[in-house]
Amino acid sequence: TRRPPAKYLVFDLPEVAAVCSYVLLAAFPERRIRLFGEGPVATDSSEDYDLGIFPHFALERLADGSVDLFHNACSFSEMDGASSRAYLEVIERACRRYFSHINHDTRFPRRNPDGSLSLNVLGSELVPDPRRFKRIFKKPRVFCLPEDRCHRGFFEYLYERCDEDKGTGILE
Repeated sequence: TRRPPAKYLVFDLPEVAAVCSYVLLAAFPERRIRLFGEGPVATDSSEDYDLGIFPHFALERLADGSVDLFHNACSFSEMDGASSRAYLEVIERACRRYFSHINHDTRFPRRNPDGSLSLNVLGSELVPDPRRFKRIFKKPRVFCLPEDRCHRGFFEYLYERCDEDKGTGILE
C-alpha cells in the first residue's frame, strides 16, 4: 500500500504565524498551503494541503490520535505554567506516536494582569503521562539560548506513545 503524503502543521502566535505564512508561501509556491480559516485543522489525507499554518489557539482542534510527531522547540518554557500544561494535555490526547521537545530550564516569573505571579514549566518538568508515554531519550542540547547562563544541564527529549493499558509499550 502506498503511504499518504506527510502533512506538516505549524502552530504559533498569530503574529508569528502571519510571518511564517509569508515566508513559506514565498519559499514553496508549488506546495499546497492552508492558512487559518481556509478549512479545518485536520491531518487526514482527505484534506487537500501539505502544510498548514495556524494560530496557537487552534491546536485544540486536532482530533484524538491524529498526529504522528509533535515537536516543540523553546516555547513551552517561555509560557506560563498553566498554558504549557494545557498544551501538554492536547499533545497527550492528539499524539499517535511521538512527542519531542527542546526547552530550557530557566525559571521565569511573570506578573499576570490581575497582579498574581505565575511561573513557567521547566523543560525537565514537561513530562507526558507515563502510563501513555515512554521516554526514548534524554540527551544534552547541542545549542545555547540567549537566556542560558551555561550550556550544561539542558536537554532534548523524545517520548513514544505506548499506552501500557493497551499492551503496546514494548520497545525494541
